[in-house]
Amino acid sequence: MKITSKQLRQKWLSFYESKGHTDIGAVSLIGDGTTGVMFNVAGMQPLMPYLLGKTHPAGKRLTNVQGCVRTVDIDSVGDASHFTFFEMMGNWSLGDYFKKEKTAWTFELLTKEFGLDKNKICSTVFEGNESAPRDEETADLLKGLGILPEHIFFLPKSDNWWELEGTVGTPCGPDNEWFYPIDEEKEDPVFPDDYVEIGNDVYMQYRK
Repeated sequence: MKITSKQLRQKWLSFYESKGHTDIGAVSLIGDGTTGVMFNVAGMQPLMPYLLGKTHPAGKRLTNVQGCVRTVDIDSVGDASHFTFFEMMGNWSLGDYFKKEKTAWTFELLTKEFGLDKNKICSTVFEGNESAPRDEETADLLKGLGILPEHIFFLPKSDNWWELEGTVGTPCGPDNEWFYPIDEEKEDPVFPDDYVEIGNDVYMQYRK
């Protein structure tokens, strides 16, 4: 299934609007001085006050497409999947839904809207450490949706935990990353070498 970047953005926004989200649009690529950075590096950065509890005027379910300068990935820029600038398509729950709904919606978006084969999707979840437990809940939800158990991998904090480096008091938490074969026609692709990340669901249930 080949689509343009414009079609990709519209499919994303339309899908989450159908789930009760409001499209809040994007802010400037240049930081406004409130988050301590020169450029916005993630879609969540401009939403920090609301993720920490402030009421958003558009409600509890938000979606947008936010341009980012990914300085945290700068050493990887130039390979097959990392760029200096990219757009992060996000949906945001401000104290509303959580893992059950989000996991199901990502699965629906990938398989029904984009037509990906559920039997080829791989997913990674947080293996747990001394600070936070192993994310068995997400793994069970993935299995319930039809992701093959042998395609679910528990990985350490370095792979499946999201936080803004060098900050304190900011939201953080485990994430669930989704992968698909680079070459869909290749027989018996090996994870992770033959896969590319296609999505990342972050559960910012902690404060760093």
